[in-house]
Amino acid sequence: MSGFAVGEPINVTLSVFNKGLGNAYSLVVNDDNWKSDKFRIVSGGNNFTLDYLNAGSDYWHEFTVVPIKKTWHRVRGAKMACVIPTAPSRSSMRLYSVRPASVPMSI
Repeated sequence: MSGFAVGEPINVTLSVFNKGLGNAYSLVVNDDNWKSDKFRIVSGGNNFTLDYLNAGSDYWHEFTVVPIKKTWHRVRGAKMACVIPTAPSRSSMRLYSVRPASVPMSI
């Protein structure tokens, strides 16, 4: 990717899709790509939670970062954890990686 510059805002969108047949509960998404020595978060937040996401639904979360120094930066997928019921009487915790897996950036 190119076209990024120090001091110029970058809009980031995290997309979460529930393609399963059941609802997902207690979703926690952490995007730790935006270290304070390289970026400043100027709008929104890079982490979020959802109480639930219904089967077949999606959710979009947006925030804005500004690079504060010229560097190469690799953006990895955000981490997401959620509870997905596997039987009426118990639940399991599953950990997923939100796409894209990796995006190189030259700033």
